Amino acid sequence: MKIIKNTGIKINSISLNKHYSTRKTSNLFDKETAVYMTPKHNIDRTDSDWLRIIKKTTETPYQTLKRYSKRKSNKSTFSTDKRRFN
Repeated sequence: MKIIKNTGIKINSISLNKHYSTRKTSNLFDKETAVYMTPKHNIDRTDSDWLRIIKKTTETPYQTLKRYSKRKSNKSTFSTDKRRFN
């Protein structure tokens, strides 16, 4: 993330699975970045960052699932390329 910030690259959106669903990870992105995250079961629902993510998920479930599906597809493609060219 430091490299991305130092180069000035702006992240418009990011999709993360529950293994990256931590408060530390959610604090890495500003309010302009659309964060699509699958929350863990033990989250604190009073935290403002989580409320923002949960609200976005409930307001736009189709968009969230579409982004998550795209992330899953990208991960599968990356895995295939890695096996092929490793």
